[in-house]
Amino acid sequence: MTTAVQRALVRFKQLSCLGLGGAAVMPALIREMHIIVPSLRNMFFFAKPDGTLDHIYTESMEYAAITQLFVTEFNGRKDRDYPGFRFEVALKTQVGVHDLTRLGIDLNAFGRSEFYNECFRPVGRGKDYIRMVMRDQGQGVGMLTTFREPRDSHFSQIEKDRLASLEPFFVHAIRGRRMEETELVDSGANGLIVADVEGKLLYASAAGRELLLRVTHPKMAVDAGPVRRDALPEPVRNICRTLGRIMAGDDARTSPAYHHRNLWGGFTFRANLLRGEAQGARVVGITVTHQEPAGVKLVKRIGELPLSRRQSEICFELAQGSHYDVVSQKLGISRHTAIAHSRTIYDKLGVHNRAELRNRLLAASAAP
Repeated sequence: MTTAVQRALVRFKQLSCLGLGGAAVMPALIREMHIIVPSLRNMFFFAKPDGTLDHIYTESMEYAAITQLFVTEFNGRKDRDYPGFRFEVALKTQVGVHDLTRLGIDLNAFGRSEFYNECFRPVGRGKDYIRMVMRDQGQGVGMLTTFREPRDSHFSQIEKDRLASLEPFFVHAIRGRRMEETELVDSGANGLIVADVEGKLLYASAAGRELLLRVTHPKMAVDAGPVRRDALPEPVRNICRTLGRIMAGDDARTSPAYHHRNLWGGFTFRANLLRGEAQGARVVGITVTHQEPAGVKLVKRIGELPLSRRQSEICFELAQGSHYDVVSQKLGISRHTAIAHSRTIYDKLGVHNRAELRNRLLAASAAP
């Protein structure tokens, strides 16, 4: 196992133990999964208590549309469903990590199916596809799917076993508390949207579209409605109209900004005029920024630092406010060793205590 994989496993387990709930940490868990088990894309399907599909985390707008196609046109429809893929059935009858061969699926026939050609081929999915059905005390709680491009190597048994070892950590993350009162900090993700003063979308950067997706479709499931690429949510259209009124000299009572929070974190939209009337039609530039749980950012920032694996573990505990006795107990080391490592960490980052360390890690850049 490479050092990069080992460090990713440490970060994965730390993230799963933050107690924030599965949706709050799933984007970060999926990022680490690309290192732990290299893949083209990963998706996570969350289950309701009754075993039906609740919502889905997918990594891009492109996959959002395909995923919704699966949910609305194939999943549970007897005339189009492909054996072994219906979510509710898989959650009740399948266990652990398995591939299509283990499901008894003929890969040649699968490659000719309507299901494959509409839901797999358009986004480059190969037939080397694995999934992990997760259970907690016998109850299905979710399913991870991961796949590679057709030209990539097959998933090895070592990789499948490594993925299987993470099931209890996925379950632990899913069972975490909801994050309504969790401290949110800037994640570094931001995008640009251009609209007119009535809120008609004219342009959006790739990152802007991704963030819009998180706002407009927090629960991408059967009842989520179509994935719209050409419309802004009403509150965002309102900030465009507010800006238009301000520039027209009206006494607007609110600023042209909108703050939104859902299971994927916080989102802030701010509008500014890009062109004046003398230069033509008024065009509004909207910046959208994303905020994530502070604990998630701490794990990410520590992973960017030139620290050993042990130092990274101690750094995380210190940034969470843990005292030396707690650090030594959690990590199974002596108090003296915890203090010695802490001094090295402080020296490397140019800080003097836990508070300064936390502030440094949550700042724009954690690099020393």
